[in-house]
Amino acid sequence: MIKKMQIIFWALKMFNAETMTNKPKKRASIWKVIKVPKQPDLKQCGFFVLRYMRCIFEFEGSVDMDSMQSLFKDKTYSRDQIDEMRVEWAECIQREI
Repeated sequence: MIKKMQIIFWALKMFNAETMTNKPKKRASIWKVIKVPKQPDLKQCGFFVLRYMRCIFEFEGSVDMDSMQSLFKDKTYSRDQIDEMRVEWAECIQREI
């Protein structure tokens, strides 16, 4: 987990260096760990991430630590919820082909 955060930190730092050369510096990002539903195996991570993203994008409340954590009350997603993401992903790809 730490290595991923370091990679993201350096990617953001490089992006800011390239795009904000003459702009005033902003305060550093503060990372918060949010507990999300766990995937039962190593095969479904992409669909779990899509499901997380959907929950976040559809959320209509104010974004703070408590409200974000309340989005992910379930310990895991049901098979139906993951299958729904599979179907949406396949339909999206099919439209592009």
